[in-house]
Amino acid sequence: MKKRRSNNSFSEWAGLPAIRTLIALALGGLMLVTLQASDNFLSPVQETFILGVGLVVAIAILVSTKDYLLCAWTYTFSLLIMAAFYLITAYNDGRSLSFALSFEQSFRIGLIWACGYIVMICFRLFSRGKWDTYKMRRSFKSAFHLSAAVFVPVYIILLVVLFVWQRQVNMYESRSLNLIPFHGAFAIYWPELLNGNFRNGIFIQFFGNLLIFTPLGYFFAAYFPQVRRATWLLLPILLAGCIEISQYALNTGKSDIDDFWMNVVGFYMGVGILRFLGWIRKKVSSGKEKSILPK
Repeated sequence: MKKRRSNNSFSEWAGLPAIRTLIALALGGLMLVTLQASDNFLSPVQETFILGVGLVVAIAILVSTKDYLLCAWTYTFSLLIMAAFYLITAYNDGRSLSFALSFEQSFRIGLIWACGYIVMICFRLFSRGKWDTYKMRRSFKSAFHLSAAVFVPVYIILLVVLFVWQRQVNMYESRSLNLIPFHGAFAIYWPELLNGNFRNGIFIQFFGNLLIFTPLGYFFAAYFPQVRRATWLLLPILLAGCIEISQYALNTGKSDIDDFWMNVVGFYMGVGILRFLGWIRKKVSSGKEKSILPK
């Protein structure tokens, strides 16, 4: 007589909507604790600690539940919980909500969210057998769209806050403009990094400039794959150019060609990453799939 299969496995139990929400909220709160605990370390050890915890939690979620959507909800809640925490803290301290998040804090919050996303992408990229069923593909597709629907608006708001609202018009100093490549921000940060000096946010300032447009290029390529090549070339140039021109015109910061080209390169990195992932998925699936996003 065959044993009746139990329906009480952890993965099925965790897949219930109410349970999924509670688990995601709890783990999202854990990410906030991780972020606060990371303040005990100096950069880049701080970012390494955040990355390590974030990756371990995401891997544990997927291995134990086989649920991409639960992983996406966890890191979505972590993003929203951490943003809300800093906003509430700023409000209680009597500070302007526009200054609730610094560039460094925004980078670290984005890093935590990226941990969950990176793990989901890696699992999907090399998925076979029981990890490549219709149910798993549908779960990944839902998780992909959820991640984009939450991250992109938050990302755009942060860009506006960091580059518009937090920039004060300087009426007392002359405008700063550097048009010589590798003689501005790059010349300041790169030698310091080579010498192992990661203080004063140098690590985040350098890689933040390089990576800040990477998500934009990545998601743009994912949702608008048929766009003409001219658009791919012009979009990051126009966006980065608008930021630098507005900084110079309003005298709200230093306009630097190094910031400009690093932002543009970051956008193209995002496009390149998505296409490279599609190439890997095509190889793994023996040509059956040409993209990480299931049809």
